[in-house]
Amino acid sequence: MTLNVSGDLLWHSPLWEVAEMDAQDTGNGEMDFLPQLEDIQEYISAADVAVCQAEVPFAPEGGPYTSYPDFSAPPQIADTIAELGFDVCTTASNHTLDVGFEGLVRTLDTLEAAGVEATGAYRTQEEAERPFIHTTDQGVKVAIVSQTMPDRQQRRFAEQVTASGEVDVIFGQHAHWVQPVDIVNGVWVVYGTGNMMALQESGRPGTYDGAIVELTFTEQPEGGFTVTDAEFAPTMIQGLSMDRTQRARLHLIPDAWDDHPELAERFAASAHRIRQAIRALGVEGLRERE
Repeated sequence: MTLNVSGDLLWHSPLWEVAEMDAQDTGNGEMDFLPQLEDIQEYISAADVAVCQAEVPFAPEGGPYTSYPDFSAPPQIADTIAELGFDVCTTASNHTLDVGFEGLVRTLDTLEAAGVEATGAYRTQEEAERPFIHTTDQGVKVAIVSQTMPDRQQRRFAEQVTASGEVDVIFGQHAHWVQPVDIVNGVWVVYGTGNMMALQESGRPGTYDGAIVELTFTEQPEGGFTVTDAEFAPTMIQGLSMDRTQRARLHLIPDAWDDHPELAERFAASAHRIRQAIRALGVEGLRERE
């Protein structure tokens, strides 16, 4: 069974403009977000379980849409998330309640209507107390716990949780910056996968870097699952140019070299930053997608 997790979906207002321009070309409604992300579609949809981070709440159909500091993003994004092949979105973040409890409920309703499960925020106490379990097409049950914490707590949290013997992997999202991968008490820990799509800080190229980390679990004869393969794939956001001739696009770097030779230098720089961050703790057994 393969499980992959990617970076944050942080919808700044220029990305809506891009979606409007793309919709004029594709004819898909008023906003089409798929062209921004379709470079990862094959990789995401091939996983048995693909988990995204829906960082911000959705607005009602037609808006109003708002960006930083209080986000309320176009709901058409949910259909794109489903079309890409994501099975589950985590929804716990510091922006979960940007537009109040009504926005939280609307976000969960919108994702579920698109066919994407969600965990991390809940409409009722009963939902919050019910364990979230996703069942794959092969019948494997995957429990996911989504919560927030400050960065300074990450290492201590990983030590404590992995020592329990009750978890198989820890994935970190929402740091907006790629962070190391480690093995703690025999458990794989991915501290942060960066941004998947955002237009955050042009002067800080690290916020345009991301990683999709995919783990392969193999069922053991005595029961349970063990990680038998670990891979990361660097991603890079190509930003929106001032004259709008270049539209924002996400690139899966290992698969994009041939199609975008003009970006080779930027791909190399981004992949180098990501590689250094991911491998900072020197964990063995982690390979890079080629």
